Amino acid sequence: MNVSADDDDRLRLLAARTGRDVDACLSEAVALLLERYRDHLPEQLTWPAAQPAGRDR
Repeated sequence: MNVSADDDDRLRLLAARTGRDVDACLSEAVALLLERYRDHLPEQLTWPAAQPAGRDR
């Protein structure tokens, strides 16, 4: 994933202020985008309900 220097700085600041890892912030961002645009994906493409990080399915 390409992240501009400005976005990288803001992402690190967000992670620091929220006490979360940068990876967790990126993972949540991707999940939100997929959910937001799911009607643009093929019908046969489905995904399970979001699981908290670190949980096995």
